[in-house]
Amino acid sequence: MTARRLAFVLSFVAGLALAGMPAAASAQQAPDGVTAVVRFTESNATIGDRATLVVRIEHPDSIVVTVPLPEIADAEVLNDGETITSTLPDGRQATETTFLYQLFNLGPIESGPVPVRWIQEDGTGGEFAVPGAQITVLSVRQPGDEALRPLKPPLAIEGAPPAWLLPGAILLGALVLVALAVLGVRRLRRGEPEAEERPVDTPEQSARERLAAVQHARLPEEAEFQRFYGTIAAVVREYLAARFGFNATALTSRELEARMTSHGVDRWQARLVSGLLDRCDRAVYARQYPDPASADHDLTVAFEIVELSRPRIDGDAVDGATEDERVAS
Repeated sequence: MTARRLAFVLSFVAGLALAGMPAAASAQQAPDGVTAVVRFTESNATIGDRATLVVRIEHPDSIVVTVPLPEIADAEVLNDGETITSTLPDGRQATETTFLYQLFNLGPIESGPVPVRWIQEDGTGGEFAVPGAQITVLSVRQPGDEALRPLKPPLAIEGAPPAWLLPGAILLGALVLVALAVLGVRRLRRGEPEAEERPVDTPEQSARERLAAVQHARLPEEAEFQRFYGTIAAVVREYLAARFGFNATALTSRELEARMTSHGVDRWQARLVSGLLDRCDRAVYARQYPDPASADHDLTVAFEIVELSRPRIDGDAVDGATEDERVAS
């Protein structure tokens, strides 16, 4: 690139920053010799995964192209774009700009048309739109899965006692069992009633059971919509209160989002909760009801919130991969 061309490009970029719009913005078609394509590097993902959007533009050396940051609904922007330009065998240039997002909603997520700005050495410039790309966010729950998760197998811990200590541990356990049996016999002889055995009731179990109870609501009846969304809102708030230790039932959805973030919850997960509770409020208080398919989607999101918020230990598997592996991917 010549010094004259470089100076002109810098002045053009500075002008765009000041004016807030590209020169000759009325141009809607790509100039001759310029082709562009938009794609996600992955076709599927799960909630919380990172997705890379690539905008590849092939153009003559006499044209400089730039790509503004695409804002995607239901996705958190993680960078401002990284651009690499290379020379093609025919002497033209290939400019690739990559953007990184974190996804926080289920279903198909579309980038929408992506604008591309261009300028030539003679000062001619404009902007054209490239058809967008789509990625599908899949649920981590299997279809029809309403059962509680089993306990995870014990983890191998570095520095654990050697195997030769196992017989001693077994003997100690046997002595403890004998002692408990003796205490039980003594209590029976004294006529003391045995403590009633109660099932373990965790916040996760309670939340999943209450959500499952509205899975077959008779939508679109108004009374059922009220019960459906009222239950979802109550369950999510009460579960988060038990999980994080603050009064989630007394906070607005925006206040709850801020409180979750301050407790170390990822922003995308806090926005997922806030968006769901906003839809619940519109249904319960404003009586704005979606179609049954969208309501079923909201119920799935509520299950996802419980699943993603439950306490995990380091190395706990999620969809066959550890949390560290998910972040690294």
